[in-house]
Amino acid sequence: MDAFDLIERYFRCLESGDFAGAANCFSESARYSHPPYVEEPPGAGRHEVYGRAAVLALFRRRGLRRTHHEVTGRARSGDRCFISGTVKDPSGAVVGSFVSHALFDRELGQFEEYVAYSSRPAVWAASDGP
Repeated sequence: MDAFDLIERYFRCLESGDFAGAANCFSESARYSHPPYVEEPPGAGRHEVYGRAAVLALFRRRGLRRTHHEVTGRARSGDRCFISGTVKDPSGAVVGSFVSHALFDRELGQFEEYVAYSSRPAVWAASDGP
C-alpha cells in the first residue's frame, strides 16, 4: 500500500468510527502527535502518544466527529510524506485546515510517525483575499 493510500484509509476509518482500523494504520511502535481537540480549553497541550495501543486509546477518547478531512495537497521525500487539507462540517462548510507529516515504513505498510497541525478557523478564512 502506498503512503498516500494509507492516509486516505486512516481518515476514512477515523471518520467512520472504526478506531481499531485507524490505529492499524500505525506500527506497534508508532509515535503520534496531534494538537488539542477543538473542545479543549485554550492552552491545552498536544496529544503525544507512543505505540499503536496508545494511539487507539487516544482515538477512542477523541470519539467520533461529524467532520470530514479533505486532502488538498501532498508531497513526499523518501519515506516522509506531507499533506495539507481542509476539515469540513456535515454541510460541507470548511471549518478548519491542517498540515501533517508522516513517516511511512514501506516494509510494514504502516506509519512509524504522524504529526498533525491544525487551525480553526481555516487558514485564510478571515481574509478577504486578493
